[in-house]
Amino acid sequence: MPVYKDKNGTWYVMTRCDDWQGQRKQKCKRGFKTKREAQDWERRFLLQQGGDLDMLFGDFYKNNFNHNQNDCCNLRMPPQKGSQQQFSYIGSISLMETEKTAFLCSSYAPQEVRGISKKWALEQCKSDRCIISGFQSETEKDVLDTILANNGRAIMVLPCSIYEKCPPKLRNAVDNERLLIVSFFEEGQTLINRSNAEKRNRQVLDSAEEVVIGYVKKSGMLSRLIGEITKPVTVLYDPSFQADKEGKTQSLGQVQL
Repeated sequence: MPVYKDKNGTWYVMTRCDDWQGQRKQKCKRGFKTKREAQDWERRFLLQQGGDLDMLFGDFYKNNFNHNQNDCCNLRMPPQKGSQQQFSYIGSISLMETEKTAFLCSSYAPQEVRGISKKWALEQCKSDRCIISGFQSETEKDVLDTILANNGRAIMVLPCSIYEKCPPKLRNAVDNERLLIVSFFEEGQTLINRSNAEKRNRQVLDSAEEVVIGYVKKSGMLSRLIGEITKPVTVLYDPSFQADKEGKTQSLGQVQL
């Protein structure tokens, strides 16, 4: 469905969808300040209508979660158009109610990035900020280790089905309600590929109020994903931002995209 520019300069989306009785209806959503915001709403709407695995974590949590406080839970959405979506978790789901910072980093990052990112993670622990990430790249793993060692709070989003048992390394943080592990993938989905990693990263970016990137490889998946979002993004290390027009060095760690 296309997006259109309104007479007052804002953007709107027009589409048709099935209501709860299966009847075809027209839907219009107006008032988007930018075309990108309208397209973002359009994408979310299509995923919700289809009951697709790509439905964003934040949307699914707000619309469907029953706030069960058990240590491990499997939750299924009502079937839509013949499909089901599963959400599984280990740990304290109450962490989803906190303000969250997404942290991601490209797999191939300069060595300096790891030290900068660990220092940043330590500061987040002191402020008790909850960090959400896949914790898959080496830099992301360093950030998780820093959080675990300093009683920080984190949400780990998996690119595969939920663990059958909580890994011993994570058990203490889970027991102390400082770590939540979540997955949108069905049981038996153990393959971690690029497609699953991208779905996971979208969930991470959607669920946070702000985004911090350790390092982003140009033309890579992460570069494309952060180009699609409208929320604030901070890059901790990016050599292309080190010098301003007068040749002075900019401080790393506060580069705004």
